[in-house]
Amino acid sequence: MCGRIVQSSSPEEIAREFGAAIDPVMRGTWEPHWNAAPTSTAALIAPHAEVQERGETVVHERLLTYARWGLVPHWAKDETLGNRLFNARAETVDTLPSFRDAFKSGRVIVPIDAFYEWENPEHLEALGTPISKKAPKQPWAFLPASGGHFALAGLASIRTGANGAPLRTFTLITTEANAVVGRIHDRMPVMLNTLEERAAWLNERTPIAEIRSLLGPAPDALVLSRRVSRAVSNARNEGPRLLEEIPDESVGLGL
Repeated sequence: MCGRIVQSSSPEEIAREFGAAIDPVMRGTWEPHWNAAPTSTAALIAPHAEVQERGETVVHERLLTYARWGLVPHWAKDETLGNRLFNARAETVDTLPSFRDAFKSGRVIVPIDAFYEWENPEHLEALGTPISKKAPKQPWAFLPASGGHFALAGLASIRTGANGAPLRTFTLITTEANAVVGRIHDRMPVMLNTLEERAAWLNERTPIAEIRSLLGPAPDALVLSRRVSRAVSNARNEGPRLLEEIPDESVGLGL
């Protein structure tokens, strides 16, 4: 599962790193997030987008825009379905009706500064390091070891929303955890680790077999872990201090 992400970089920073144009609707409206949860708005990179700029239609090879986290398939009658579809498992993403259409033609990249995961009691018990199931779950942050951003594999869908305006939504694909994330949890988001992987993911002409080959865990060396405050557990809490390392349980939980 991946249910909390950090997007604190500016649109300009992200656009430069990923070679994308910025959707005009983001300018002057985007706010950084250190604790974005499902149903919130997040930035993503979509391929081959048409945008109205100064009254003209402009086609961009890659466009940094935003969407609501929680995929609402084009065929869904109720938008609240997306509240449950914020993750798609790599093992079934190409076969489940909720995701298979977007897997073929709705692939996007979700650029993040970090993601959070919580210690999973059942997983830790299986590893031989049991923890109390009654205690509040301890969150950890996972960050790029070499700086920059993680490029998460996402799927997006566009449909007409309840208010009649276009509604773009997305989900994140998860896979088995690598050794770094696996110390606390059995799942992690799929990451696109090279320029070639990112280009293949966004290209609708890439063979599906090649796309499936990208759905494994990231190499351990690319991911750093950091124990952080349990304040992350409340999605209303925001701010850069959420990413600060908490060295031991005696440290207070306040922001």
